Amino acid sequence: MNKFIITMTFLFMSIISLSAQLEGFNAMKDVESFKTQMSKEAVSTTSISSDFVQKKYLSFMEDEIESSGVFKFKKDNMLRWEYVLPYSYTIVLNGDKVSIKEKGKKVNEFDMSSNKTFKKINDLMLDCVRGTVLENDEFDLEYYESKDNYLIHLLPKAKELKNMLQNVYIYFDKSDYQVSSINMTEESGDYTKIIFKNKQLNEKLSEEHFMVK
Repeated sequence: MNKFIITMTFLFMSIISLSAQLEGFNAMKDVESFKTQMSKEAVSTTSISSDFVQKKYLSFMEDEIESSGVFKFKKDNMLRWEYVLPYSYTIVLNGDKVSIKEKGKKVNEFDMSSNKTFKKINDLMLDCVRGTVLENDEFDLEYYESKDNYLIHLLPKAKELKNMLQNVYIYFDKSDYQVSSINMTEESGDYTKIIFKNKQLNEKLSEEHFMVK
């Protein structure tokens, strides 16, 4: 009986979450045109610089945890997440190498290929920002649109991903086909939402941005 109640509770939470994400959206009318345009944008985008705001909800806390910082991407597989507020924390991904810096000092470095689940999550983030998420076969995809945005709903297929992620929602601005926000919901109901602001495309980014010393 308890298992049934728990199962129904998670199902109910999933329905509420999905309804909230899809409010104002309808099924995408022309998916093939969207895919074609996304492919063009992915090819032409060599770098992205952006401010970001991250909101994280944990079930054992009353309020969301909000942090902000600067995000940088350089084609093909370099990412830099630099948290500025409320703390100083930087994560740099360069190829399969992950480096972490806290309060101005490098605190960790490891090879991402040694952790398959972490690598899958990283590949997802890379696919999101470089516009190749439609080619990620680790997820089933559903397509929606509103007046100003496209929305892709990703449902993980593999068990190891399902154990971490229940749903992923990626919002694209219709004006430039760039990602405006990402919302990742965990099996527990906890979620992380990342909102990108002041985005700059195809700037020259030094290799030093993707090194941690």
